Amino acid sequence: MTTSANVRISLTVPQREHRYEAIVHLKEGMRVVLQANLEPDAGLVNGSQGLIIGFEEFDPNKLPRAAEGKDDYGELKGTHAKYAQGQIKEYANRNRRQPWPVVRFDNGRTKVIYADCPCNELGNVDEHGDEGKLSLLSRAQIPLVAGYAITVHKSQGMTLDRVIVDLKEAFEASQLYVARKLRFIDRAVIYRLIF
Repeated sequence: MTTSANVRISLTVPQREHRYEAIVHLKEGMRVVLQANLEPDAGLVNGSQGLIIGFEEFDPNKLPRAAEGKDDYGELKGTHAKYAQGQIKEYANRNRRQPWPVVRFDNGRTKVIYADCPCNELGNVDEHGDEGKLSLLSRAQIPLVAGYAITVHKSQGMTLDRVIVDLKEAFEASQLYVARKLRFIDRAVIYRLIF
C-alpha cells in the first residue's frame, strides 16, 4: 500500500458532524443566518442575519479563488485554498450551475453568497514530519441557514444581532450560556424563563 501527501479521501459526513447543512433550500424573501466568517471587517460573520433579495446567475469567473502569487489577492486563504477552490467549482457543477443567493444583511451590506469550503485535517504527522497520513474533511456548501428559528445548539459560535429566546424547555444551565452571545442586548426578547 502506498501513501502520498497528495491523496484526498472523500467522505460522506453525517449532518451532526458538520456545521453546514447537507442540503440548503433558499428562496427570495427568505430570512437567513450566515454560518461563516466571510468578511469580518464588513460585519459578515457567523451569525449575521439578512434577507435574500434575489439571485445572481452563475458565472465561473466570479467563483471564489485562491491567490495565484504573492501579489494576487484571492478570496480563499490558507494551506488548502487551492483544494477549496476545486471543491467549490465541483459543487457548482454538481448543482447544475444554479444561481447564487444575493443577501442584504441587517447591517446594510449586500453580498452574493458563494459556496464555502472549510477544510479540517484529520490524522497525525509522523515522527519524521511526514504529513502523508493526513486526510481532509470538507464540505462545500452555501453557508446560509433559514433564519426563522434555530436551536440553541445550532446557534453555538454565532454572534446574533437580535433574538427571541424561549427557555421553557431548557434543561441544562449550559443551554442558557450558549444562548447568551448577542451583539445588542436591547434587541433580545426572552420569555418563558422557568426555573
